[in-house]
Amino acid sequence: MTNKGIALGAVGVLFIATGGYVGATSFVGNTTEERFNELLRQWDEHPEVEVTDISYEKGLFESKASAILALESYPEANAVLDLTLSHGMTSNNITGTITPNSDLISGVIDVNMVASSDVLEGSLTADKLTATDADAELNLLTVDIEVDDRWSVDGQAEELRFADKGDVLVVIQPNLGMEAEVGKSMAATYYARIPELTLEGRSGSAHVRDFEVGGDGVDRGELVDQSAFIKVGDVAIDGTSLLTGEVNLEMGGWHQAAVEALQESMTEYQLGMDNPERLSADEHDVLQRKWMEQGVASIYTILGESPTAKIMPMKANINVPMLGVNFEPMLELDVRFNGDELPKNVVYRSLWDEQHGKPTNIEGYDALNQEEAALDLLGRVSGSLTLTTPPPALLSMMPPEVRYMVDPDKAEQNVQLDEGELSINGNVIPLL
Repeated sequence: MTNKGIALGAVGVLFIATGGYVGATSFVGNTTEERFNELLRQWDEHPEVEVTDISYEKGLFESKASAILALESYPEANAVLDLTLSHGMTSNNITGTITPNSDLISGVIDVNMVASSDVLEGSLTADKLTATDADAELNLLTVDIEVDDRWSVDGQAEELRFADKGDVLVVIQPNLGMEAEVGKSMAATYYARIPELTLEGRSGSAHVRDFEVGGDGVDRGELVDQSAFIKVGDVAIDGTSLLTGEVNLEMGGWHQAAVEALQESMTEYQLGMDNPERLSADEHDVLQRKWMEQGVASIYTILGESPTAKIMPMKANINVPMLGVNFEPMLELDVRFNGDELPKNVVYRSLWDEQHGKPTNIEGYDALNQEEAALDLLGRVSGSLTLTTPPPALLSMMPPEVRYMVDPDKAEQNVQLDEGELSINGNVIPLL
């Protein structure tokens, strides 16, 4: 198994291990068994999750519950859920273990939670989780969980370490968290913080300090508006500081269900392509066809809602001593798509790969060629990009076709796209 496969499997195991608790307030009351089974049924309906070997033994003072959770597209990424529920007058104490597939991860996650009629809270902990076929380990993991009408998850570890062929990556005190209304994961507040990351290798060292990603979403029914930010306190190579910066993004009018379906189909396709030995030739063709059908359908739905995306003025400091460069670039981007009365055949004809055959039941698909359809889509895109002109030393390193479009006499470069017409600093550039 490749390191990439091991990493995907490990992520999958941790995903099903921690994610399975969201919504678990159903453990409390006289219908504990019924609600436990309902929770697992809901997870089994998820296209990426398979739940098997469900067991529930009801007792007067305590009950035993167990199941195996796995990813459909990567069955090796599985974990055994084994719980004891101690019944109280107003709440249940939930203890037990989550044991990942030992072919991927060595270690046990301990469960210690309390569920009442209206809230679930507690934690999952592990002293050490170690990759079985790679030199990687996660130390002192704690995942705090609280669920009522909203759910929040906050996970932190003391250290994540990965070594390969003389290179050693160490992530110090990574912290990830999310809070959202149950069932609305896109309209969520989320964050990821890494105080320090180091890479020591045969060719040198790299350090990243005070890296942070965060954002939140606003639910508008089927649509969601999201904002996000990325901050980097310092990136240094062999002790020389090269980069600091911050960027803020805004996305408006994105269809929640379609975005999630696109992400799921991309994950399934990528996992299949990363493990070709698990697929026959026919299964490989079916997977590619399925990806095209699900992916293009999701993109059509997303574009039909006229989504927008913005990068608010990005500020950074870039230092390249060997080139004598130290400057503060600025970048601002605003992109909009007009999805009003968007013809389905335009999207499918632009994006469909006909090596998998033609799509079915798309009226007018053959009435357009791919170039005509692409021009129609481009005509619905409008946007602007403004960025600081790079210093001559960096400009000289860019490809000739890029240098040709840059006006070195201007402090800023301006790119406009309006109804299919692209202009750079006022000069119109043919698109097709």
